[in-house]
Amino acid sequence: SKKRLPDFLYSFLTFITVSMPILIFAIPNMQLFFGRAQSLYHGITLSSFLTSLKTALLYFNVNAAGNDFFTNFPVLEGPMSLLWIIGLFVAILKFRKYWIVLYLFILLLMPSIVTTPSFHRAIGTLPIVYFLGFIPIFEVGKKYLNKRKVVLLLLLILVSLQSYSSLTKLYVK
Repeated sequence: SKKRLPDFLYSFLTFITVSMPILIFAIPNMQLFFGRAQSLYHGITLSSFLTSLKTALLYFNVNAAGNDFFTNFPVLEGPMSLLWIIGLFVAILKFRKYWIVLYLFILLLMPSIVTTPSFHRAIGTLPIVYFLGFIPIFEVGKKYLNKRKVVLLLLLILVSLQSYSSLTKLYVK
């Protein structure tokens, strides 16, 4: 629609601006550009797809499936490791409201699903996962509390608990 056209043009311009360096390399070097990913791709069968999907969904709570010492542990800890799962289910149940979040989650997780699974190829999903983790708080605040200050207090408590959880793992007794 005419009303949305300026937003679309700004988004497209932003996409082109951010993507320009990689596009300048990729267009004249297509074979090299796609050849780097070829070693990660081993073909997709239903079995390999389901295994990769399971691995990708377990990045956040079980193991990041990394190939170095930085990501051989769950990406999320503390309350966020549970809240994002609840938020994912809420987003699926309220698909019409959260369809864009689910779409972005799947889109950003896809490179790791169709190639050799590793959180390094799906790091872009992390902001969406945190947003999914905040959905239950917003839904509870909107439905039961109906006060902005209480929702902000719940967010402050969550961020404090998340920070405490991270710091206790980082600084062992």
